[in-house]
Amino acid sequence: MKKGYVWLAVVGAVWLFSFFTFQFQVVKTKQSATVSSAVQSGVVSEYKDIISLGAHQVAIDDLYIEIPFKKENAEIVKRTTDEYVFIDIRQKDDKNILFTYGESIGDKQEELICREIHSDKATVTIQAVVEIDASNAKINSVNNTLAEYQPEPTNIDREFVGFVSRTGEFPAEKVEINAHIGLNYEGERKELYEGYLIGVIP
Repeated sequence: MKKGYVWLAVVGAVWLFSFFTFQFQVVKTKQSATVSSAVQSGVVSEYKDIISLGAHQVAIDDLYIEIPFKKENAEIVKRTTDEYVFIDIRQKDDKNILFTYGESIGDKQEELICREIHSDKATVTIQAVVEIDASNAKINSVNNTLAEYQPEPTNIDREFVGFVSRTGEFPAEKVEINAHIGLNYEGERKELYEGYLIGVIP
């Protein structure tokens, strides 16, 4: 009889462990998919430049990003959802999207920022969670970096998402988010070497 109770207890414990593990994975997946799905929509509004930013710097919300050409040579479209602000950098002539960046909304010390990279196989979103000091226009730390894929690849051969302060220390005025990712879609490999530079709007 005791063996029977022990067996039932073990089965019950395994079931509970499996249940909670499954719940965690589902919640984690839903949270990680939020940014990627939100990029597809949003209320379009006029982009208003900030005088304190340089010719290559584009404001998102509390943060700015730097682009490789003068922003006057591009069309900038701002989109807002309930949780994020997105900036599309478009070519002026054919309106094709060159870059898409996003930032979480809210008057808070920790911000999520991302960049979307589109290819013929997938959309890769490179994200970073940063702690900022808005009063001094500094990034105190980078608390997390990750990449998301839509759709998911057959296999991820390599995934590195890192960061570096431009001064080599924190707090920093500028931080670069870098990614080296190798993806495999049913035998077809894709290598990505991408990065973007961020700062706090003064």
